[in-house]
Amino acid sequence: MGTNIPALPKGVLMPDYRQDNPFEVTKAVDFTDREIRTTFVDLPTAEGGFGSIVDPRSPMPHFITGGKGGGRTHLMRHLSYALQTLDISAKVAKVRGDGYIGVYFRCSGLNASRFSGKRQSSTVWSSIFAYYMDLWLLRLIVEDLIDLAESSEDPWTAETQRHFQQAVQEAFDGGLPPATREGLRGLVDQVSREIRTLDRAVNNAALRPSLDIDIKAAPGAALFEIVRLVVRDLLPGIRITFLIDELENLRADQQRYVNTLVREKVEDCTFIIGSRAEGLRTFETLSAGEVNKAGSEYDITTLEDVYSSNRKAFRRFCTDVVVARMREVQPMAVEASLKRLFPANDADPDALTGAESRLRPHLVNLRSSLKPVIRSDVRIDEILDYLAVAEDPLEEKLRILRFYQRWSSGTAPTPAVARAVRDEFLEKDDLESARVIRDFWKGHRSDMLAQLYVESGQKVPYAGFDQFLEMAGYLPRSLLVILKSTIRWAQFLGESPLMSGNPISVRAQTEGVRDAAEWFLKDSARSDTVGMASAVAIRRLGGYLRRMRYSDKPVEVDCAAFSTDRRGLSVQALDVLDDCVSTGLLLEIPRGQIDRNSGAFHHKYQLNPMLAPHFDLPTSRRGVAKIAARELNAIFDPDVDDEGFDRLIRERIATLNAPFVATMEGQDVLFD
Repeated sequence: MGTNIPALPKGVLMPDYRQDNPFEVTKAVDFTDREIRTTFVDLPTAEGGFGSIVDPRSPMPHFITGGKGGGRTHLMRHLSYALQTLDISAKVAKVRGDGYIGVYFRCSGLNASRFSGKRQSSTVWSSIFAYYMDLWLLRLIVEDLIDLAESSEDPWTAETQRHFQQAVQEAFDGGLPPATREGLRGLVDQVSREIRTLDRAVNNAALRPSLDIDIKAAPGAALFEIVRLVVRDLLPGIRITFLIDELENLRADQQRYVNTLVREKVEDCTFIIGSRAEGLRTFETLSAGEVNKAGSEYDITTLEDVYSSNRKAFRRFCTDVVVARMREVQPMAVEASLKRLFPANDADPDALTGAESRLRPHLVNLRSSLKPVIRSDVRIDEILDYLAVAEDPLEEKLRILRFYQRWSSGTAPTPAVARAVRDEFLEKDDLESARVIRDFWKGHRSDMLAQLYVESGQKVPYAGFDQFLEMAGYLPRSLLVILKSTIRWAQFLGESPLMSGNPISVRAQTEGVRDAAEWFLKDSARSDTVGMASAVAIRRLGGYLRRMRYSDKPVEVDCAAFSTDRRGLSVQALDVLDDCVSTGLLLEIPRGQIDRNSGAFHHKYQLNPMLAPHFDLPTSRRGVAKIAARELNAIFDPDVDDEGFDRLIRERIATLNAPFVATMEGQDVLFD
């Protein structure tokens, strides 16, 4: 798979800031064209990688969607004309060989928020925006043609360019502004002057009683006529592929025009459109209310679905992406280099507590929990004697958990029960007993180890390249942000791993991961009312799951997910829940599950693993908590205040802490 990783061109040096940290830049929009090419890695699938997913030569328009940081912009820029012809002298031959010319632009460049209000109707703004966007796309086409014309091949004569310029002007009623020179450069000047005229009128619309704008072509008419002219007169046999990125920056009414272009396009062009999932506001068009349908007017691909359907390829892809970055500072970097640089945590759990066994927090807590129900200190000491393991605090925690499980099921917490638990752990000869305890140990080790870290006043560690991959979910940028933050922390702690080649400490990795988790929460939540409510809900949910995990008897193993049939949830709670999914704060687990008791379908949701370190939760998904509608309303409904949320959650958590009895309102929580 090494062939997937590009090498730095000879003599090309990365900027100084990248020499210190090759992961410093995490967004493709901040890369130069050359950096896009250098860092691009194909998806290593047998079907042909990204080319089998998105074909710029296909006449079928294609939407590429998903969460922030999935790789859309990197992929779309990789398909653009600038990358097609980078360092190529025979550019026309390259474009003809590719079979298309990629015209890339970002919707953010339109400054689309200008096209609304200012005492003008939505109909007026819709017409102006359509004309403006047509001109913008036209200028991009001509700029690419100029670059081709000035390549070493000199493909078109001055006469050919002059005829083309004249034909383009005739596509506009009344023509474009007068030409000051002939040929393609003269044409781009004309289009730019028309755009500037529109800019002045739109920008000053609030200051004038009316808009003095002359729209010289019906929506799409001039644009598609230019497409036909290019293919007929200049580049026969190729397709013009409009790569429209960041569609989420357009309002629904503006997206309707893009959808109209998709629906009414001519054969000689196609569209590849990138957008965040929540940014796809409509598939309606301006064509008599018609709605574009997937499989008919367009195809759509969610990159995270592609990645999750081939986990092995995605892991290889991420590894190659990281190795490509690492080679900027370590030319011989390979996958093994990542394992050495980002080692997993191998701390000895015995070193987590220096306290004498009887003074360990979990034994102190157990004694306090037993006092109200067992009046004899002698009997309490006897229970502790059976459960204590002075030389192995992790086994001690597991014994106590086993004891708590018996207690919570209704069995009285007696010395006999504690002795039976001890005997289970000591029974080596009975194969069945040994298997049960081995499975119990394997299932609960992670949670109990996390509790030991918290009890000893240490941060729960998150370390190792494999865990970073797990945290990132299926968003490559999340992985890059983790690595960026981790290396920053290592440098802050004086470790200089990139220069020395020494492993990054678990402390630096953990601190970097926690910074990345906080970034993800802030970056994912929107700033509108629902977005702010989603941020609050995620903090409530994460806090609730944390209290479950660090209770005496966690409800599930490594629990960072929940299920619900959604019945009984308020409209407001459902809106916020769905917003958390659309923005990637929550991941909806495909296919859900059928409740064994009621037979009802339950949706399953996982807290995005990028957020797990923020709440000391596991990054993997194993246990799934069934959370009642009353509790979910307290979490997701913005009308429920913090006091109401805290009261309800205290009642629920009380059932997970000894003596495992729900507290009543107004009653103190004894052992929370």
